[in-house]
Amino acid sequence: MTPPTPQAVCSYVALESSALQKGRESQSATSLSNKEKKKQEIGSLMKLVIKMTDKRGPRMKCVNVIRHISDVLQDPFSCEAYGLDYSNILLKNILTVRKYCNEIPTATWHELISMYCKLYVDALCGIDRMVLIRVICALIKQSSQHCDMRPKRLLAFFAEVFKNIKQEKAGCIELLVAALNVFTKSIAINSRLQICKLGEAIFTNLLYLWASRPSDALKIEIVEFFRIQIHSHHPLGRRKDVSGSFAVDWDVWTGHLRRLYGVVKGDLEQIGGRNRFSTAGKDAALTHEYIDLAADVCNQLFSEKFSVIEVTQVGADIQWSSTKRRPIELGWSFLRDKITCLGQTLQTLPWLQLLKRLIEKYPQNIPEDEFLPFLNLISQLLSESKRNEIADHILSCALSIIKGWKQFKSLQIASTKMCESVLQKMWTSTLRMVSLHHAEAMAYRLLTAMLEASLIKPECEIWSLFLPSNTTPTQGAIDFLSTYLVKYDLPEHYRTTMLGAVDSENSPYNLRIQLIDWLLPCHEDVGDNKGKVKDKQINLDTMSCVIALLVLKSSVKDFQEYSHETDELGTELERVYLQISIDLPLPVERLTEDNPPARVLDNTHLPVLLKKIEESFQIYMQSFSSITEPELSSLEDMSVCCCVLGKFIHWLLHFGILSDHTVTKSDLVDIWKSALKKFTSLLMDFIAKEGTSQLKLVVPLLLTMFGWESGDDTTGYIAATICRWATPNKLIDQLGKIITEVSTTFNVSRMNVDGPRHQRNSDLLARKRRRVLEDFDDMDIEFDNAVAQDQGEDLCFEEEEMRELQDSQEDSLREGEVNKSILSREILTEAQQLRLDAVQVLCKWGSHTRVPPSVNLPIHAEVLLQLFHKKLEEVFDEKTFDASQPLYIQMVCIAYLTFVSNLINCISRKVIKFHRQDQDVCCMCLGMLTQIIPHLHHIDNSLSLVREECRDVILHLVSAFWTLQEDGNYIPSIRLAIAMCMETLLKYDPASNWTILTLKAKNNEEDTETSVAEEFPFCLSDPCHSVRSFAASSIANLFVCQRKGGTVPLERSRQIEMFDKIYTTLQDSLDIKTKLSPERAQDEMNNRTASILSALGTVIIVSPVCEKRALFALCQLIKENGVEINPVKKDWTEAFHQTKEDGQTNNHCKSVAPVTTLGKTALLRNRAGITLCLWTWLSSCTHTFWWVKRWLSDL
Repeated sequence: MTPPTPQAVCSYVALESSALQKGRESQSATSLSNKEKKKQEIGSLMKLVIKMTDKRGPRMKCVNVIRHISDVLQDPFSCEAYGLDYSNILLKNILTVRKYCNEIPTATWHELISMYCKLYVDALCGIDRMVLIRVICALIKQSSQHCDMRPKRLLAFFAEVFKNIKQEKAGCIELLVAALNVFTKSIAINSRLQICKLGEAIFTNLLYLWASRPSDALKIEIVEFFRIQIHSHHPLGRRKDVSGSFAVDWDVWTGHLRRLYGVVKGDLEQIGGRNRFSTAGKDAALTHEYIDLAADVCNQLFSEKFSVIEVTQVGADIQWSSTKRRPIELGWSFLRDKITCLGQTLQTLPWLQLLKRLIEKYPQNIPEDEFLPFLNLISQLLSESKRNEIADHILSCALSIIKGWKQFKSLQIASTKMCESVLQKMWTSTLRMVSLHHAEAMAYRLLTAMLEASLIKPECEIWSLFLPSNTTPTQGAIDFLSTYLVKYDLPEHYRTTMLGAVDSENSPYNLRIQLIDWLLPCHEDVGDNKGKVKDKQINLDTMSCVIALLVLKSSVKDFQEYSHETDELGTELERVYLQISIDLPLPVERLTEDNPPARVLDNTHLPVLLKKIEESFQIYMQSFSSITEPELSSLEDMSVCCCVLGKFIHWLLHFGILSDHTVTKSDLVDIWKSALKKFTSLLMDFIAKEGTSQLKLVVPLLLTMFGWESGDDTTGYIAATICRWATPNKLIDQLGKIITEVSTTFNVSRMNVDGPRHQRNSDLLARKRRRVLEDFDDMDIEFDNAVAQDQGEDLCFEEEEMRELQDSQEDSLREGEVNKSILSREILTEAQQLRLDAVQVLCKWGSHTRVPPSVNLPIHAEVLLQLFHKKLEEVFDEKTFDASQPLYIQMVCIAYLTFVSNLINCISRKVIKFHRQDQDVCCMCLGMLTQIIPHLHHIDNSLSLVREECRDVILHLVSAFWTLQEDGNYIPSIRLAIAMCMETLLKYDPASNWTILTLKAKNNEEDTETSVAEEFPFCLSDPCHSVRSFAASSIANLFVCQRKGGTVPLERSRQIEMFDKIYTTLQDSLDIKTKLSPERAQDEMNNRTASILSALGTVIIVSPVCEKRALFALCQLIKENGVEINPVKKDWTEAFHQTKEDGQTNNHCKSVAPVTTLGKTALLRNRAGITLCLWTWLSSCTHTFWWVKRWLSDL
């Protein structure tokens, strides 16, 4: 029997509801019972039909289903009868399915949110409030990913709900706060004032929840909300009296901060109590988010003015209107006394975490009289530390002090000599920890930081840490050694007394030989796994670099390839807020030379050590010759060895020890080739015995070995070519088999028996190129009509063609993963992840194919490269490629830069066409296109047909996306990706020779052709500030172009034309036509003004031709648009400073030209007012811009 369609059930529900409403009002119990039973049957029937419809995958036209749900919920009778069932359908069957969420239009999202917010605050609504808030939370989460949020309704909703938060159930509260955080993050960039106002209104309510012993999940959400508020009020820690901070009411906000400090202090004392740490093994670390919030609050209140504040208590037993107050200690001295008092107990850990984060984020705010006492305190704690769980946190505090050493303002007054003895004591204590393997990793990080800051002169005793007989390499030790080799010269004749094996007693390089033996053990017991790399976290590239540095005769003082990672302080939101208030440098993209001059390195090396390393590798390889039954551990060890050797050869090329003429004659290359051959043999034997399922640890090591990102393009090309030459054919063939298993698994029914064609002549490629463009025309039409088609169709299943694709898509997704992004690695099985890694390995192996000038290698690997392209063409063959499969999509994300002839077709005709409504996939595709563009630019305009095809495809895609974003179909992240793609096109074709867009016309009009340069200024009027800000910093490409030797200005007429278009767009952006609330209108005006100032500042910096026009536009902002003088002054000053830094001030002064195209009539008409305004401003400005006065005198 054929099940009913959702369309038929909707009609049935309407008829039955009408019948129930028109029925006589009977008071008998039986009649009422039958009526209720009928309602339940109707709701259950709808749920059953929806479930059966989605049994084989999401096939409904969900827009019409949602329209039916909305109609039911808006009718009082139907809402009471079926509201709970329909809400559950929406929650479980629609909002959890990614395909359905992608199809919901923006207006529908807003209608659903507004409707459910009204239902939640409606006291007469009979739907379970837990279900309602779960729907609201899901709606906010999904809508933030699929449309631009409208803040007005939700701001009012959250303000109203949190006024009565004490009356809500615990489960509802947790979901409410989670939804609040998702909402505030989604609107934060554009709505600073609105977020601050909401936060100040409901802050006390959230503090009440914190004080009421919330669950761990709720507390995490509360902490996240407070962090958003701190970042909005005090971006990057800006205090109340510093520009960049903001509050609607400073008195209210300051009171909130004090109460929050009181709650946090009490929390830390309670967390650090004895009950928390009754057992020594219990983890005492607090979350990063919690400590970050505590540090931000302390930074605002720790000042020299007071050490005690009075705070109104907030708690479950205290009325909010109460005036009960209690004194609370605060300040740096309080924190120091607290840590001193607790000493070496576990109760001190939360306070050590707080201190570490405070010093890390705000080193400049430590008082002058507190720096040395804190340094002494940390040093004393280090010397007394005997417990690992405490030592790690003490070392972290010391590390934050060392990293921020140059930022301590107290060092300007206090003599550095006063700290020398303390630093020496810290160094000695840390060395002791390393030698005892006591918190070793963090101790090495501290030693490395002290070396980098040049705060200590290391003594020879440190080399006892690198004895092959005592220790094995770790990442921390290798980082320390690399830093030492870069900054200091080795004591060549030093000999460790405990050293067991050196070549000769009179060897001039005893220490270097010791370090080589430590890194590459070459003893007889190496075959027993002694001395091999035990630490799986070691960066093998860094290790190889250190070995190469040991071969160099002198240290490389300016070598910066390895700057150890540091945490980036502050969030993107904080930086955006400071850019809006013009408190950060203008985000102008620096246009640099494509090929900067190569650094000249001293390549004087020690041949005896190079020979020693060759012998070590040779002995190391021989340890594998006796292996007959390969095991996984043997494969891992062998792959590590091959990786280290390959990277070592790469670094020898980088330092100039080897060259393209000598590298093929080196014994190291022969050893590497033999090692790869042995590894391939072991791998084949292992796969024959065990299969490929256990290779998940080996394949990523190959990815490291075949990556040549370090160094320059020349050494990368040489190393990659040697690697391809040394790689056995069997290894590439085996990797290809791992990849092509995908096709046999998922596409058996669609396999091309004859296989793909690998040899295509130029005529065939040209015909294929034309076919792609014809297909694109059809795709663009589908793009334009996508929404209209969705709205006009009924609730029945989709077309048969789409049904087959959805079948394969749903079969590939395991239960519970339907709503995960198709780009998520988590939805792949382990076997699929292995295949994905194999694709990445092959693509790395096949990279660096462009031959640099003046490089002439006597070896080639063309045959293997052809095999590599053959394997990829099999994967991306049009007949077997399945765009619905997550594995195929993710393989495209990896292989898009290989320029396989049929890959661009997969991106355009398969991926984007099938996933045009998936925002994540569209954003990913735009990112790929942006990275492909630089490879399509050739100065001599000689392009292969494949790359010409890529050009055409990219321009068609950008045209389609640009047309759709004008209709409001995409979220800000995609519009930003479109702007980035267009900016890259501008950078590589500033003259608009080939970057021509074909925009689809509406209403049967003719299509229009326009250049990217003409369309890009319209990004300055985008509704989202992040897009406008990016466009404002990127318009430099409209005035200058990049050439060898530096930047070259475009033609004068072109610059003036571009400025006129920019100026017109900026003026239009200030005209806010829609009706907004006062707060949102103010936010919009602030954001748009900041975008305009940033754009005009960029013009001042990069274009002497349009400098006067930009200055005049700034003056017009003050006179005609009512912009305050202060932000204009700050913008002008920033532009002046950056122009001066770029060394362009003189050029600007010489290149100024009279204003022409802005219109002399308008300029002269406003001359008196503008001159008076500008001179009034200049009289209060700390800088006198003589070039501005000269400009005014010319009027």
